[in-house]
Amino acid sequence: MAQWKSAARGWISALPPRQAALLEEYRMGSIQGSTEADHALEELDKLTTLMKEPFPRELQVSLDWLKEDDTVLLSTDGPNDLCDEGNMRVQGPDLIISGDQDGATSATITPLYEKLPTVKRVTIPGGSHMVHLEQPEGYPSDIQRHVCQTV
Repeated sequence: MAQWKSAARGWISALPPRQAALLEEYRMGSIQGSTEADHALEELDKLTTLMKEPFPRELQVSLDWLKEDDTVLLSTDGPNDLCDEGNMRVQGPDLIISGDQDGATSATITPLYEKLPTVKRVTIPGGSHMVHLEQPEGYPSDIQRHVCQTV
């Protein structure tokens, strides 16, 4: 999780200076409940989570619910967000697809490569964490190619 948070902080510098400063204050716990900080967080999401506006309805509904109840977010963002530090039980061929502006940077998913025996990665240019919503036309061909190579 430390790698994930470190990688996420790396994207803050891509924001305008005022928003970057607000997010640093937010991260340090200096400000809470600030509309301006919330807006800066939304801009950070646009850089790393989904670079498509307006957000697809399904995603926007999910994001709205996070404002109402963040239980799932807090529990998944707990001790480990990307991989099971215990016994990795995944045995089949694995494919990780991400965008080149994904908040889940290479550094954050390295543990997956180290633990999964047959993992392959596809990085899609111009995409973020939700590249499947940004570029749905190209995404299935990567999956099909992977399946055909592993079956």
